[in-house]
Amino acid sequence: MPATPPHAVTPSLPAGVPHAPLPQTGPWSPPPAGPPTPKARPSWVAWLALGLSALSFLIATSVAILYAADRLSDDAPLESAESYSLYDAGLPAWGTVGLTTTGRASKGMVEGSVERALQGAVEDFGGSADDITGVRCKDLANVKQDSVASCSLMIQDYPGTAVLTFLDDNGSYLVTLY
Repeated sequence: MPATPPHAVTPSLPAGVPHAPLPQTGPWSPPPAGPPTPKARPSWVAWLALGLSALSFLIATSVAILYAADRLSDDAPLESAESYSLYDAGLPAWGTVGLTTTGRASKGMVEGSVERALQGAVEDFGGSADDITGVRCKDLANVKQDSVASCSLMIQDYPGTAVLTFLDDNGSYLVTLY
């Protein structure tokens, strides 16, 4: 009989137990049967997926809020606010103020001219001339090209500002409503 190596073990069965193959154990035996273990993904993949999901949720929520705000604002019952928005910042008007022989313009002449110019511009945009009232301008020392002056006024009982930019030395100006 050949000699068995010292590491090999011959299993023996107790009497009365049917003979069945025993599982092999040892360094060369196959792994035990069972469900395959899934490969573990790196943790950064999970964090990236979570971050992208959160970002897409925030974008979708923002779009929904903006859409809802737009839909609600179209049916707003604020008539005075809607008509006030007709006179958007930067409404331009042009005019000319009469100058004295010294090249100066009196405060009253400037205020009347600016009020008429703005009322005409408002009417051109479908508004009422009565919406512009109470034009008050600061005194002008000299009317020169590129000189600037400001006036305060009321637009539908809201305070506003008009900025005059003189286009030449003869009193022609551009007034912008803010």
